[in-house]
Amino acid sequence: MSLAIVSRQASHFVGLPWTGPYTKVQDIQRLWRQFGERLGELDASARCSRYISPCHARRSECTVYVGVEVQQPIAVPDGMCTFLLLPQRYAQFAHQGPMARVTQTYSKALAQLREQGIRRDLGTLWLELYDDRYVPFRDPPERDLNACDILLAIE
Repeated sequence: MSLAIVSRQASHFVGLPWTGPYTKVQDIQRLWRQFGERLGELDASARCSRYISPCHARRSECTVYVGVEVQQPIAVPDGMCTFLLLPQRYAQFAHQGPMARVTQTYSKALAQLREQGIRRDLGTLWLELYDDRYVPFRDPPERDLNACDILLAIE
């Protein structure tokens, strides 16, 4: 698995939030579908073919946001949220294959960071980036052709 260190500039997230226990992460797929149905409510400048999911994990539950990234603040539809993604360095990994195997990709990525002595910034959201290789509200999650980028915040 290849690792790239990337720096991202500040941007704004707009989308839907979800918080729940790990036993309910299957709800995230429904959240993506809901976001896809509401995409037309966003300003035209925010409608694109790239989607983002900032995430934060805790011992018993996690927070996942699904939406888009914009460079300038835009009007936020009711029920959606927005926040600033600060400039940050990330370790970037690619996931390829059915989304049910993304946990394996995370395990390999975390092992690679440990092996290389790279420390994660646990206070910063990690990111999942989606493009035409896999759109969570359009493509079947079990497809072998699915792919996304995982960016783990690093110190």
